[in-house]
Amino acid sequence: FYYSGIPPNAAATRDHPYTIPAALFGSNDYMMQSRAIASRLERDHPSPSLHLDSSILPRVEELWGKAAGALMGTWLPLVPRVLLNPPSEEYFVRTRTKSFGKPLEQMALDVGGEQAWENAEKWLKAVADLLADEKDGPFFMGETRECSF
Repeated sequence: FYYSGIPPNAAATRDHPYTIPAALFGSNDYMMQSRAIASRLERDHPSPSLHLDSSILPRVEELWGKAAGALMGTWLPLVPRVLLNPPSEEYFVRTRTKSFGKPLEQMALDVGGEQAWENAEKWLKAVADLLADEKDGPFFMGETRECSF
């Protein structure tokens, strides 16, 4: 994003003003952050619904955020080469290396691998337990597959 003309994300941290995902609505209306993009999609295209008003969504988002944090050493080092174009890759690697005080490859060695999965296990189990509590079907919303989470 850094060189594409997208303005910095006002809701992001000072160290990371550009985040993914990002979306373009119209000719010059950029947005970043999953929740903001989902809300915009729901507003602009209400059918089929993304079910952002689901009562289970805040709990799933909380648990999934904790699991993703525990697994950061496994997924964060992959972001530059899997998801980003070269200018964004350079920006991401530079800013995250500065923020974490180490190269992403070292982060993977320090907090990735089996230990990361062990750290995430309780959060992933909590998500699985929430799903198991659903009595009306195999999905968080019973039989409804079309769900934002």
